[in-house]
Amino acid sequence: MLLNSLGRVLVASGFVAVTSFMASTAAFAQVVVPALDAASSFYPPSHSRSTTATVVVKGRVNTTLDIKAVTLSSASDINLDPHQTGTKVKVADLFLGTNNWEGLTVATTGALSLATAQGHTSVPFSVAIAPGNPAASTTTGYVGANNDVFSTGAAAFYAPHSLYIQYTTDPQFQDPGQYEGAINLNVRDK
Repeated sequence: MLLNSLGRVLVASGFVAVTSFMASTAAFAQVVVPALDAASSFYPPSHSRSTTATVVVKGRVNTTLDIKAVTLSSASDINLDPHQTGTKVKVADLFLGTNNWEGLTVATTGALSLATAQGHTSVPFSVAIAPGNPAASTTTGYVGANNDVFSTGAAAFYAPHSLYIQYTTDPQFQDPGQYEGAINLNVRDK
């Protein structure tokens, strides 16, 4: 009987041991170790090993292209009496700048004329831009509307320039009144 009881205990203990082992094996089998792919691996796969690498870097520099105009008092006191022939007047100080190593170009846009509100006997004019502040009488290179007026051949940071007009009035019949006009300048990198 003792032997029979001992057999039952051993069988029962074996069953418990096997059940415990199986339960722990099942729990152990559920542990998952994530596999490392090529992107997350510290070492690259053997087929992509190399002794060189290239890294492309990029950047951008924006243009500093700019023009500033300071209208002078002479621009509002132009002598338009009859018989003005080839008269030159400095009308503004300009400051031109660009970081483009080839320089910049300034062009006129729109009409270049002084006119009354009624538009009778307008006074067309041409313009010139010169570096620095030369005397009006020495300026050359006057151009009409919608033309390139001035170019530089190098980068510059707000270099001072002068804007001039040249005009001729009607020799006999310049209408009385207030005359007005505008000079539109566009600047572009070369």
